[in-house]
Amino acid sequence: MRKIGKAVVFLLVLLGVTFTGFAFQAHADEVKTVELYKLENPTWLSKAGVSKGIGHDKQDLGIILPANVELEIRQVNPNFKENLTMELLNDDSQKEKSVAITSTWTKVSHAYTAVPMIDTTFGLEAPVIEFKFTNNMKVLPTYMQGDIEAKFFKEWDDTDAEFAFVKSRYFRMLVPKKDKAYMKNMRDFKSVHELCDYYTGIFETYNKLDGLSFTPENPTDKNITNKYFIKANAHGAGSAYYTGSHTAQTSDSLAGYYLSKGWGSLHEIAHGYQGSFMSDSTFGVSEVWNNIYAAAYQKKTMGSDVYKNGWLYGGNITGLENTIKKLWYTTETPVNAWDLRSKLFFLVNMQNKAGDEAFITFNQEYRKIANEDGFVAANHYLLDLISKYYGQASGFDFTPVIESAGGVMSKEQKEENRLNSYQAVAPLVDVVPAAKVSEVQAKLGLESYLSLVDATELRVSGLSGTASIHLDIDDIAQLKGQYLTIKNGKEVVKKVVVTDEDVALGELPNGVYTIDAPTGNTVKYALDKHYLYVKEATNKSTIKYTAKKESYLASQTVRFQGIGDRLFASAKVDLEKGQLIFNKNSAKPHDYFENIVYGKLEVLDTDGNVVYTRAMTGKDTAVDKAEIPIKEGYKLRIYHAEPGRLRADDATGRLEANDINIVNTKTQTNIFTITKKGLINDALGNNPDDVLVEKIKKVASKIEASPALAKAQNSETRDDVWVAIQLLAEPTKTQMLERYADLFPELVTMEVPSTTISITAPSTLSLKKDGFSGKYGTDITAVKLFVEGRLVQTATLNPENHTYTFSGLTGKRIFETSIVSVIGYDAKGSEAHQLEIEMTI
Repeated sequence: MRKIGKAVVFLLVLLGVTFTGFAFQAHADEVKTVELYKLENPTWLSKAGVSKGIGHDKQDLGIILPANVELEIRQVNPNFKENLTMELLNDDSQKEKSVAITSTWTKVSHAYTAVPMIDTTFGLEAPVIEFKFTNNMKVLPTYMQGDIEAKFFKEWDDTDAEFAFVKSRYFRMLVPKKDKAYMKNMRDFKSVHELCDYYTGIFETYNKLDGLSFTPENPTDKNITNKYFIKANAHGAGSAYYTGSHTAQTSDSLAGYYLSKGWGSLHEIAHGYQGSFMSDSTFGVSEVWNNIYAAAYQKKTMGSDVYKNGWLYGGNITGLENTIKKLWYTTETPVNAWDLRSKLFFLVNMQNKAGDEAFITFNQEYRKIANEDGFVAANHYLLDLISKYYGQASGFDFTPVIESAGGVMSKEQKEENRLNSYQAVAPLVDVVPAAKVSEVQAKLGLESYLSLVDATELRVSGLSGTASIHLDIDDIAQLKGQYLTIKNGKEVVKKVVVTDEDVALGELPNGVYTIDAPTGNTVKYALDKHYLYVKEATNKSTIKYTAKKESYLASQTVRFQGIGDRLFASAKVDLEKGQLIFNKNSAKPHDYFENIVYGKLEVLDTDGNVVYTRAMTGKDTAVDKAEIPIKEGYKLRIYHAEPGRLRADDATGRLEANDINIVNTKTQTNIFTITKKGLINDALGNNPDDVLVEKIKKVASKIEASPALAKAQNSETRDDVWVAIQLLAEPTKTQMLERYADLFPELVTMEVPSTTISITAPSTLSLKKDGFSGKYGTDITAVKLFVEGRLVQTATLNPENHTYTFSGLTGKRIFETSIVSVIGYDAKGSEAHQLEIEMTI
């Protein structure tokens, strides 16, 4: 019996590969044994949200089960302890079903003809199936790539089977009888083998773009040998679709999509290569991200014909350019609100500049962070990740492109891109005069006037212009004596000392440049501009300086989550900008609350008046964004039918896995008071300092871990930490200042002098620093700097905020061992207050 069993197993293993070499000989009620394979569970992919057809993998029994015919089946491996499912599949989901297979003989029948498929398992043991084959059943005609095609079709003709099965390394395809004639004479393929080769090319292209390999250097890049399952479904969604269990053409035929070349199959297969980074509601890329893969495949296979025949360009690149130009420049529509094709162009445009290796790096690096403990996908802006990893791989800074299109990025990532000395890029039309665009586009061989360029490659155009920057600040003394630097990547193009509000930069070659500008001394400022565009003969730019009265670290976001904890709306409190930013994405909140209010946001002013309201039913799929002016003391009244799904981003600027809870999950309505330190839940009475301290620690740790941030002469991120610390109550404030003293070696206290005849000054000063500032009391009329008793400079005084400034100190014969004193004088010219400063390298 054991020898016979082995022979049967061997026979069926062969049958799993091909039925074309011999006939499936069977007798009534003959027991067949099939040893199924198992797959490694790719947790590293699922943690990153990559499905890649993993749940598609199914194994056939080599049979077709006619309507109302009984199949007896069981699982016989005693070491297999998992659930096992058999699907009865055909060309109509309304005529299919699935059953559980156990160690007990189970009788299965169905009212419709179907093909039994066992869902592949991912455990330690592989299941072994026994089933009783009867003469009422049919053999499933099967073609394995490389088989003799004529034999395959002969068997299909001889059996007149309702379905056939096509197998390759990367997919399994259940083909309806309706498509048999077409398969013998396909429009785009000369043979079934050629069809399989086509899909091999798709899957191998997609795997490469996703950075997956069967022999990876990093464990999170390991591919597994699962197969996509392709079928027809007369009652599917849309014209074709992708799910966790299969991908299908919505028809009783596969001819239009999966037996022909075209965008449809490229699009649907690529859904499996998406990731959890798509959960970012600030840049929705559903039905877009998968098209990056499809567009890359078409570009690879079509070459220059892609502009004529590729889906992205629709045979009319001029029309696409006009659409995007209107969105980008005329209506200034934020990129998140662009149509799907325009969004795809935006993404492909960056990928074309960065190169496919940058896209590969993005996918590989995302899987790494997604597999770290405590990772939460919603913590990361997608455009942050794109700019970070594209910059890392290519050396280009895409921040100016993203900013100009209204894309959302974090302040930290923007600054990191600049401090890493990545080379800024911009659309050609932004850095070349209109009359010269066509000429330069042709010279550079660019596909579009919206293609991205850097200043270095533009030098071949010979174009240049003069540039100047106006510093719009309330107190220029905060900047005097410090350097403003213009950079092209690592190259320092201009470096000038700030002496007044207007900075002349002379002539520069056309292009976009990074501005490294001072951020203030005793007062810290937010700058609204970090890039300089040289386009015309004369280029004037203004940087608006806004004093940081609040820290963006105190900003918090309340997140509305629905069925499956899927985000459907968010409300961000940004006191630095004085706004509440509400976003509603296209996700349906909850199927069980179709016509009932599931979530609601109300904003109340300090008098209790409702100044904004937005209610959302369970079926609300409307995309909505609102920016509501707010002030300290305003309240948020938030209703959630399932308060356990309401989240507040407490420990960081976005949701953390183990954050401090400020949501009362015992009540459906939470009321929050807005303070300069963060949100206070009126019912819980939480201390916002607790949350703010955790945010400060997180950002400070990031600064300490980044040499570029830690050593930067000018850093708004570092300034934000400083401003946030000032908001804390004592003794926490002093403790945090002491803990992070190394981050602020040249900052002086922002507190006013203790008396009317006193001054403040930094306790230490770097020899590299060209100047510094401090505060002086109301009875001080002059402040002077002495080195070894020698008068070096008399400070410039600003009576509006009682700030003094010394500048131009480099070259003043000041050394590390020098005794440096700052002395304040009263109206009589008498010394009123003296401080000494320690010099450091």
